[in-house]
Amino acid sequence: MKEPREVLLDRHRHVEPQLDRIRCAALEQVREPAPLQPGRPAHVPENLRVTEWLRSWRRHLIGLGLAWALIALLNVIDTPTALPSRTPSHRFSLREVWLALREHQRQLLEWTDLQEPKPIRAPHTGVPPRQDKNGAASVVT
Repeated sequence: MKEPREVLLDRHRHVEPQLDRIRCAALEQVREPAPLQPGRPAHVPENLRVTEWLRSWRRHLIGLGLAWALIALLNVIDTPTALPSRTPSHRFSLREVWLALREHQRQLLEWTDLQEPKPIRAPHTGVPPRQDKNGAASVVT
């Protein structure tokens, strides 16, 4: 049995010389170098010029630049002016840390329904207690 290609070639064998001429003409056009445009050096191929390559990316680069400008603008606009936070130079006092640990321990006990532990003594600061006029001691923080 003949393949479809063989059947088509048998039917249209008389057109084959015309197709050969068309093929040859197409190959001659491809093989001929393109005429040089004035102002372009002959040693630099047209498709390797940097300016033309960048020109082809023109719309993409403009779009990316606008996107970055929009991001920068949104960051400037949405920045809160005053945050109620401590500055890095501020240190917590020992009393604040102790109270925070005590509150944390109380919350853990409340959430886990455990019994109350022994009370924690306030840590020693290394500073002796100050005496008031009446002789009562007070802790310096």
